[in-house]
Amino acid sequence: MPGDDELTIDFGKVGDWFRRKKKEPAQKTAQPAEKSAAPFHADKHAAMPHEPHHAHPPAAVEKNDEDITIDFSKIKGWFTKKEPHHEAGSGKDELGVDFSKAWSWVKAHPVLVVLALLLILQFAPNRFVVAGKDFYLPWGGMSMRNMEQDIPQAQDWATNHVYSNLKNQISAGINQQYPNLPDERKNKLIEEEWQKLYKAQGPQIEQQVQGAAEQIKAFWRYEADGVSYTYMPDIDPYFYLRYARNLVEKGTLEDEQRDGKRWDNHMNAPLGIEITPELQPYVLAWQYRIMHIFNPKITLMQAATYFPIIFILLAMIPAFFIGRRFSGVPGGIISATMVGIMPAIMARTTWGHADTDPWNVLFPLLLTWLYVLMIDTEDRKRMLIFGALGGLVTGLYAFAWKGGWWYVFDFLIAAFVLLVLSELIRTRSSIPKMIDILKKRATLGITYLVSTGIFVSWLATPKDFFDALLQPLYFTVIKAA
Repeated sequence: MPGDDELTIDFGKVGDWFRRKKKEPAQKTAQPAEKSAAPFHADKHAAMPHEPHHAHPPAAVEKNDEDITIDFSKIKGWFTKKEPHHEAGSGKDELGVDFSKAWSWVKAHPVLVVLALLLILQFAPNRFVVAGKDFYLPWGGMSMRNMEQDIPQAQDWATNHVYSNLKNQISAGINQQYPNLPDERKNKLIEEEWQKLYKAQGPQIEQQVQGAAEQIKAFWRYEADGVSYTYMPDIDPYFYLRYARNLVEKGTLEDEQRDGKRWDNHMNAPLGIEITPELQPYVLAWQYRIMHIFNPKITLMQAATYFPIIFILLAMIPAFFIGRRFSGVPGGIISATMVGIMPAIMARTTWGHADTDPWNVLFPLLLTWLYVLMIDTEDRKRMLIFGALGGLVTGLYAFAWKGGWWYVFDFLIAAFVLLVLSELIRTRSSIPKMIDILKKRATLGITYLVSTGIFVSWLATPKDFFDALLQPLYFTVIKAA
């Protein structure tokens, strides 16, 4: 079409997928209709249907629209077109994957690949049996957490219940037959009779154990839409679950409004209390909304049970980069792995414990990572960005855990002050260097403090921010029961 430009799409460059072709001279664009290409084509060999031939030359059909062509020759360099096989009845190309270029990308981003593998391995089993011996590998943190969903304790409870009942029956028979037998001899005889019984009726006994285990599991489960789910194993998460249910069903956190206040009419019943908003129910509600898209049958409670697994997995990311900063990739692997499998953390973040404990792992690690980035950078713009982000994360932490967020905040402030003092001592022989350090660190410290004050005051209260600076002085106050 004379005077019109053509637009081509080149997938070979992500940053420049769309580009215009240079304008063709007017005399070259006026071509016969039979030579006009289809508006969209992927490759000259592809069997693409063409538009019917026009009765008039293209010059007679003037349009303001531009013709668009798509060049699928490269998509990030990973996918390539194979040469067409000229066989009878076949005119299509085959799409292949260029693994050499994919491998090149992997080699160019080794840190991201290691981190991705580390996170994936958290869902792999870590226990292997070789020649009758158990071997454990340093991964599988999320796999171990998720075991709680199947109530593994039920098997032990059922085994003890069935075995104890049978042994008590044996003991009663022996006591009746040999009432004066010494206890040591009696216990030995009970064990011998038990071994005989188990040898003769082992399968039937184990069937009873399995039945008892299923009864125990059924007691701790509920059904919804024909699917069986396990109840959350802790008490506190049900408090946040009720608020999350209000958000999902009514769009508000409170049970009702009283005198313009958000009111919880379940606490201190029948009086109720005013609600202090927290991050937890909002996260549980949004987590449910997202998971409900992929599984429409999932319940709010079941979606909430995955909260600790999701956020401990996220906490491994800053742990990895903190360890990498000081000890390279091996240090990052060890740091992240410790977060994933450490017993002290796992005990409070197993499946179903949708309490605030994961925040006390994620936010301190995020703040520490941002702190390292803040003090490492020499770029003023990045310094301001990291300081502002640190304040935002601190504000979110105060919103998530009002009772103890200030521990990490005060610790970072103290560490920052000590850092500045140590730098001043090292450069005390040069006044200009000391002044430069004070200017740079003052910019960073003020940015973080102001940002923290803004976000904590917004997400919590201004009083929470100012109290945080004085909380360490209250350690002598006896807490009321």
